[in-house]
Amino acid sequence: MTDTESFMSKLRTAMLAGLLAASLAPLYGCGSECGPGTVDKDGQCIVDAKGCAEGTILKDGECLLDQSGCGEGTMLDGALCVPIDTVCEAGTTFDQGSYTCVPDTDVICGDGTEVADDGLCVPSAEACDGTATLDDAGRCVVGAAACGAGTELDPNTGECMLADAACGQGTALDGDTGACVPTADVCDTGTKFDADSGLCLPDSCSPGDVVIDGVCTSPADDLAGDVDLTETEPNDPAFGGTAESLFVPTAGDDPQVFSGTISEATDLDGDGTVDQDVDVYEFTANAGEWFEISVLSTGMPDPAFKVEGPNGYVRWSPFGGGDAVRDVVIPEDGTYTVTVLPAMVLESDGEISRIGGDDWSYVGTFETLSAPSATLVDLSTGAGQLAGDFPNVEDNFFELSGAQAGDIVTVSVDALGTDAEGVVQVWSDATTLVSSQPLGPNTLVELDGTDASQFILIDWMKTSGASVNFELTADITGSSTIATIQPGGTHTFTVTAQEFDQIVASQTNPTSADLDVTITEVATGTELASETLASDSQINPLVTSAGDYEVVFTNNTSSNVDATLVAKAQPLPTIGPLAPGDSDTYTHPSTVPADQTSLVRLIVNEPSVLEFSGPYSGDMNFGLYDSTMTAINARPYTDDAFTYYHSLSPGTYFIEAEALDALTAFEVTVARPDLPSDNASSPGIAVTSNNTVTDTMTVSGCANIASLRVYVLIPHTYIGDLLVTLESPSGTSVTLHDETGYGDDDIIGWYPTDLTVDGPGALSDFAGEDANGDWTLSITDNAGGDDGSLVHWALDLTCQ
Repeated sequence: MTDTESFMSKLRTAMLAGLLAASLAPLYGCGSECGPGTVDKDGQCIVDAKGCAEGTILKDGECLLDQSGCGEGTMLDGALCVPIDTVCEAGTTFDQGSYTCVPDTDVICGDGTEVADDGLCVPSAEACDGTATLDDAGRCVVGAAACGAGTELDPNTGECMLADAACGQGTALDGDTGACVPTADVCDTGTKFDADSGLCLPDSCSPGDVVIDGVCTSPADDLAGDVDLTETEPNDPAFGGTAESLFVPTAGDDPQVFSGTISEATDLDGDGTVDQDVDVYEFTANAGEWFEISVLSTGMPDPAFKVEGPNGYVRWSPFGGGDAVRDVVIPEDGTYTVTVLPAMVLESDGEISRIGGDDWSYVGTFETLSAPSATLVDLSTGAGQLAGDFPNVEDNFFELSGAQAGDIVTVSVDALGTDAEGVVQVWSDATTLVSSQPLGPNTLVELDGTDASQFILIDWMKTSGASVNFELTADITGSSTIATIQPGGTHTFTVTAQEFDQIVASQTNPTSADLDVTITEVATGTELASETLASDSQINPLVTSAGDYEVVFTNNTSSNVDATLVAKAQPLPTIGPLAPGDSDTYTHPSTVPADQTSLVRLIVNEPSVLEFSGPYSGDMNFGLYDSTMTAINARPYTDDAFTYYHSLSPGTYFIEAEALDALTAFEVTVARPDLPSDNASSPGIAVTSNNTVTDTMTVSGCANIASLRVYVLIPHTYIGDLLVTLESPSGTSVTLHDETGYGDDDIIGWYPTDLTVDGPGALSDFAGEDANGDWTLSITDNAGGDDGSLVHWALDLTCQ
């Protein structure tokens, strides 16, 4: 670079510095003004072309030297080359030592501004009058409370204006019209109403945006400027593509940034039908590694992703709003895929598809996290709490400590948010997964205390809203030990149980010897159960009173027995209470041994008609019991379409599944139908073979019947045996069902819309009668071998 070029470069820098200082001097107002060489435009001081010194020209907002061939130390001024010391604009002086234009020593700030430490002019608080204060933007503003009687604050000017009436909640003064208008309509273009100040303030960046070089930029656009991997087609293995490979960053390093586009649907397999574009990435990871994955939109509406791995592992990004971002904890070594799609495609499982376009772009991040420290849950007092929100996985890693060797720890559910599909995992250490299962209202996780510590991770598969909390309790519920019991000897446990727990006692030994077991309530001495237990068997009586129970194993054989003994309290899974129209299903997670039973607790909080159903086979019996374990219905068989109805009063009940052969799994669904409640009765009367039952209901408020419908809920195993009649207060009788239907089950629905009136008679026979008085429904079972009940019936009267 020549001396002249060096000089001119310095000179340009000097002029820009001088002009910048001058343009910043006035800032935002309150009587301020722009400095020499600048003009006000839309509240900002900008360089004026006329402010450029002779020999310079304005280009892209900068005054640059007009290099025209003048000699060293001179420049063009009109048609003449003049000395350089005339180049500098007012407010600056040419410095021979640095060959630059430097600000004058005496900076003169405009009205309402003052010199700051950095030599720039900034707003002055003294410029505001007694009713105004200086805000963060350097403006004098008047608080609404400072306006006197008969005046209102004009949000656009910040001044107190005369007003005919005070503006009410949600309105503000429009200074142009003098009227109070909704705050949403009062502000000028480019501003929005600020309720705290009562002013119209300039629009700001959107939530989550970042400011880069003075410009509001979304995080997605910021990431898109620094992409490590851009997907190329084809990368969907389902159509012969190869998934894009993500490298695994080191924990603490910057994430890998990837980007792509969900293109318009095309025919990918040549079958004549267009196919959804799917972007697939893959990575290899080890058990216990933690990652954060995010996918943000740079054009694609509502992006989402799904992570899949070995043995059915799957996790989705959140649905129902918010960013597509989540933590992923790797359960086992292997290769995992990340599938990117619009949320509507993923959430609908492909029912909505074949969407996309050239502008459906996205950017994502793949970051390795350091495994978090576990939250300590101390069980030395017998129990501990685990609580949090599902999405905050890094806060949901718990260490259970304080249990002794042989202690049995049971983790049960106290509360679960309704918008999350949770997962509970047991880890023996930070890299070894022991078990994983869905987390539902009746989930029980049982751990033994052979290790000093065990870990619980609360993860999630899907979320679809804001109700994502969980509350769990970890209790020491019993003990397991290996003991040698001599002939005539005993081994004793003490177990603490809550009301409606089961006390489980079991024994296993290599010689298949029997042991006798007795369970006794400590406080009363009442024997709860006593039985001879074969090896690999158990008893599990129900506890109706909370307290301590003694479990005694006795060896009545002639030889020593080396046995693994277990005694524990086991909470029952619970269904209910149910609102009308609700249902709940309990799925038993493990095998029920032959001749063993499994109980489900049912809570009823108001008189209810309930429907019990399940895909049972003939290898189990169904039973419904009250709180004293008295049978309400003990059905000796079930079938694949088993359904049972019963009308129950408030209280606690038990559903029993008895395994005739080993049951690998079973489920029971309890539903509360939304039954008609006006002019209705729920008698719950048994309909037995060769017998007639009746139920009478009193109606009032209908003196003249225009039309009538009748609802019946009559479960029965052979409706061809039944005669059903309805009699009005006037004595008119209509036969609703006359031994039709042969071997079909159940009469349920409305006459005459769902069901056909058999006759003799028709429901129109009641037209014109007075409905007030007693109506009687009669059911006759004219054969043996099949039974049922009258659960519910109702009248839908149209009166005239």
